[in-house]
Amino acid sequence: MSNLVEVMIGTERSSATALGDYHFTKHPAIGERVDIDAKSLIVVDAWHRPSTTFAGSKFTVVLNEHAEPANR
Repeated sequence: MSNLVEVMIGTERSSATALGDYHFTKHPAIGERVDIDAKSLIVVDAWHRPSTTFAGSKFTVVLNEHAEPANR
C-alpha cells in the first residue's frame, strides 16, 4: 500500500515551502532520512491533517538537509 504525503522543505512548519506530494510505503517519522531528487534529507516535523473536504494527502512532513528534528 502506498501513502500520499505532502513534502515541504524548511526548518519549521510555519515557514516551510511546499515541494509536492510523494508516495511512501509508510509515513516518514521525525528524525528519519528520506531520499528525494538525489538528496538525502531529514524529517524535522511530521503531522496528520485529517480532512474530509478535499482529496489528496492527509499527512505532511517538513524536510531539511541540516536541521535537527523539532521537539514536539
